[in-house]
Amino acid sequence: MESEDADWLDRVRLLDGVISNPELIWLATEEDKVAFFNRMAASLLPERLPYITVGKPSSGRLHLFPDGLPIGVGSNGRVVFLYLVTGPFDADLRRFLQRHAELLRALPGWTLQLLFLRRTAGMMSAFEHAAREERTGRFSPDTTAELKWYCQERRCTSDLRVRCQSDPLAGPSSVRYAALSDPLSPLADRW
Repeated sequence: MESEDADWLDRVRLLDGVISNPELIWLATEEDKVAFFNRMAASLLPERLPYITVGKPSSGRLHLFPDGLPIGVGSNGRVVFLYLVTGPFDADLRRFLQRHAELLRALPGWTLQLLFLRRTAGMMSAFEHAAREERTGRFSPDTTAELKWYCQERRCTSDLRVRCQSDPLAGPSSVRYAALSDPLSPLADRW
């Protein structure tokens, strides 16, 4: 029951964010978002839109715009993404931005509007920093090479931890990536 109450309150808070921006046209459903972005970013293939895979990665169904967050469009075509900050950790925001990275690159203009609760308002600067870092951060060539290896291995085996532990050539850095497989999943799925 407590989770249902929290979900209900989060929906009301998002509605407050929508009402606070009456000048925007709001895209609420997956179908509305897909249709709009197919026109707005026509060069972006539908499978490059934000998604999660439901079911097994090889045979699962893509669920587009899985966050279910409202997206607004201004009269000038600028896209506004609402994001409700509900807790003290920025990992969910980073995953959101990773899922949306290709779409954001394809848009001529966009805004990420972070909505804070009173209990999270003291964390505004930390979340703004995380958003900037996520959008502007660059990997070193060594890190890029390791990530490419990790993503290839992830596609080739269902349990990377077993692969890293059984392969003496895998090296210590790959074990580090195996231990972090959940946070890297959105990145690995798209690489």
